[in-house]
Amino acid sequence: MADTDDSYAPNEEADKAASPKPVSKDFRAAVSSQVDDLMAAVKRLEGFAATEAKRVSTRLEPVEAKARENIWTTVLMALGLGVILGLLMGGTRRRD
Repeated sequence: MADTDDSYAPNEEADKAASPKPVSKDFRAAVSSQVDDLMAAVKRLEGFAATEAKRVSTRLEPVEAKARENIWTTVLMALGLGVILGLLMGGTRRRD
């Protein structure tokens, strides 16, 4: 059996690394203001997203109705567009 060094204790090092470090009040205030700014930005984005969703939904209804009327034309156009984009993106036939 190999000699072991009892002076090394990994649990003590893990405890030191996990122990909370003192935080200054200035740091907490700065983090708090950043969190407040972030929350305000999220609220603004939520409002913007809701407005845009309403605007787009009113424009999408006529397009959906037209696509349902001409379903086969819509499917063929989507397939054709996919083939064209695939060729433009450098897609080649694979040979195994």
